[in-house]
Amino acid sequence: MAQLFTSVSPGMTEEFELAYFRELAGYFGGIYYGCCKRIDDRLELVIKIPNQRKVSCSPWSDQDSFAEKIGPKITMSAKPNPSYLAMDSVNYDSVERDLRRTVDTAKRHNVNLELILKDVSTVRYAPARLDKWNELAMRIVSDS
Repeated sequence: MAQLFTSVSPGMTEEFELAYFRELAGYFGGIYYGCCKRIDDRLELVIKIPNQRKVSCSPWSDQDSFAEKIGPKITMSAKPNPSYLAMDSVNYDSVERDLRRTVDTAKRHNVNLELILKDVSTVRYAPARLDKWNELAMRIVSDS
């Protein structure tokens, strides 16, 4: 539902979605909220969902604010920017900076982190770009 409410105020999100969602969430053992839209401006409301285990952090979110608000009990499900892999040539230094910023932010705020590369519409007929992204991500996580 997060996508549907990204264009309205946090107050409207609370009134027309989260109040109902929280009631339903109580019936489930683990909740993952969000997808690819920015929700850091209403995260104080979102983290009140019962049984929440993960919350989505889009590439457009303020990661520092996001990580500070969720704390160590909820996993930050970060979605690094997939557009780096869609260009004519990939600047892997930019990919690495993007990943390292996310990992460093999570570490600084003592937040559990998962990285999900999604919304990849093209890799320009070079699927090895996905392997390289994975190798970079694993190296950065292992170094931290």
